Amino acid sequence: MIISNEKFATFTYTLFENSTEGKVIEDVTAENPMAVVFGQGKLIPFFEQKLMGMTSNDNFEIKVPSADAFGDVNPKAVYELSKETFKINGEVDESLFSIGNKLPMRDRNGNVLDGYVKDANETTVTIDFNHPLAGTDIVFKGTIIDVREATFDEINPPSHSCGCGSGGGSCSTDGHEHGDDHECGCESKGEGSCSTEDHQHEEGHSCGCH
Repeated sequence: MIISNEKFATFTYTLFENSTEGKVIEDVTAENPMAVVFGQGKLIPFFEQKLMGMTSNDNFEIKVPSADAFGDVNPKAVYELSKETFKINGEVDESLFSIGNKLPMRDRNGNVLDGYVKDANETTVTIDFNHPLAGTDIVFKGTIIDVREATFDEINPPSHSCGCGSGGGSCSTDGHEHGDDHECGCESKGEGSCSTEDHQHEEGHSCGCH
């Protein structure tokens, strides 16, 4: 059976930056493979399309251009915010502002956005809402394990499902990666959420698959 819409497939892969000689971003093994129903928008579209037509035991090496992976770097997605924005119970936790720390926040529509601390000084913090792999080509190298018809329940998952497949991979769509670490990292424990003109601090845990 070959991969097509509404087929359930499991596969392994190693994900690299730029080329198979580049940095390994992720390694999904046969012990915990990526498992997904095709045609439901659960994978990066470019990657999903390249897997169509493959079958069990097929090997693949697929390079996804940055524009078709996690997008190009958008300078307008970088914000300088007052540290007062993150005040909880009248205090600011300076440990939040370590370079590279992830700060999940919400936009005006309630969508969770993962921001990463890019810079900080005594009064402000610069947060980059670009995906960490924005502007980077990525390469998937792996093997198809199995392909079969998807069951009714697999095609129609419960509405509360995360929707990232059973594997621990980060080849999900919408430019976000699925991870096992759902810790918010800056959970508000005070009265009210810390907000800005464009963003509202997320109170609680984020699946990372929105």
